[in-house]
Amino acid sequence: KLGNKEMLVGLLKKHVLPGKYNQDQIKAGGLKDINGNELTLGNTHITETIQTKGGTIQVIDHVLN
Repeated sequence: KLGNKEMLVGLLKKHVLPGKYNQDQIKAGGLKDINGNELTLGNTHITETIQTKGGTIQVIDHVLN
């Protein structure tokens, strides 16, 4: 059993941006996640970029709060 599904879904949605952005745009900030909240990377760093059929994954080194 997964536990608190709503909490997990909420956490994951903080990590999804609608649209297509490069690393520089993400690092510059001012972008909003799929819930409309401003994305704040803080001390988080993008460590890798992965291209997929469904979009681009920017791998980060911390979980966003």
